[in-house]
Amino acid sequence: MTVHDPPTDLPELQESVEVDGAYVRFSVSGRGEQDVALVHGSGAHHGWWYRVVPALKDHWRVITLDLSGHGDSDHRERYDAATWGRDLLGVLDAAGSTRPLVVGHSLGGRVGLLTAATHPQCMSGLVLVDAALRPPPAFLARENTRKPPVQRRYPTREDAMARFRLMPPQRQPADNVLATLAAYSVRETAEGWTWKHDHRGFPPLYDAEVAEAARTLRVPLGYVYGGDSGLVDDDAAALIGTLAPTEVPTIRVPGATHHVPVDAPLECARAIDEIATRWRSAGARM
Repeated sequence: MTVHDPPTDLPELQESVEVDGAYVRFSVSGRGEQDVALVHGSGAHHGWWYRVVPALKDHWRVITLDLSGHGDSDHRERYDAATWGRDLLGVLDAAGSTRPLVVGHSLGGRVGLLTAATHPQCMSGLVLVDAALRPPPAFLARENTRKPPVQRRYPTREDAMARFRLMPPQRQPADNVLATLAAYSVRETAEGWTWKHDHRGFPPLYDAEVAEAARTLRVPLGYVYGGDSGLVDDDAAALIGTLAPTEVPTIRVPGATHHVPVDAPLECARAIDEIATRWRSAGARM
C-alpha cells in the first residue's frame, strides 16, 4: 500500500440521493467484490478518508458520503441518529450495496452503531474508528464552556482556509493534508466565505442508547483507535469489549491522534483489512 496525495482540491462527490427531503451526496470507487462504506465524523466530510480510499479500492468497492449537514449534502432543521442512519441507508440503497462493511469515524461510528442495532441486515460488520461511546472528560469540559454558535465569515477563500483546524485541539496534520481538507470545507456566500457544515452544530450522540446498541449488536464489531488520541485512551477502547456480546478485534494505531484516517491512512486501511480478514477466517459472512 502507498499513500496517494490528490490535488489540493478534493473532487466533488459524484452522485446524490434524496433522503427525507434532503439531498445526500456520495461516490463509489474501486473494483472489489465486497463493499465498504466510510462514514465521517461531526463537522467533517468524506475527505477525511481521501488517503484511505486509494489503499482500499483495489480490493474493496468503496462508498464515501457527506452526511446531511456536512460537506456538499443539504442542511436540515435538526439532526439525530435516526436521520443520519437513514442518510447512510439511503446511500447504500442508491449505490446498490448489499450488506457492506461499515466503517465509522468518531460520530460516524456512533451513527453506524445505532444504525446496525436497528438494521443489522443492512451491514455485514461494523468497525468503529476512535469513536468513544461515553463522553470523555475533555469533551464535557468544552461543552460546559461552549458559547452560542456563530457563523463565521471571511473575506476570501484563502482567509477561511487559513483558519481551518481539526477538532478537538490536537496535533494538526501536515500542511498539504490540512489544505486539502480545508479546500473542500469552505463555501462562498453573499456575505463572504464560511464553512460548509451547519454552523448550528450537531448532537454528539452520547447517551444510554449508544451503549445499549453495543450490548445488543447482532453484527461483528471491530475497533480502531489512535495511540495519541485525545478522546479515546486504552481504557475507553477496552470498554467496547466489555459491552459488546461477542469478541471485538481492537487495533491501536501508534502515533495517531483522534483523526486516525487523516494521521495514519495506511495503518487505518490495514486495520480495516485485518479486522475483516479475522472475521472471514472465523466464518463470518462478509
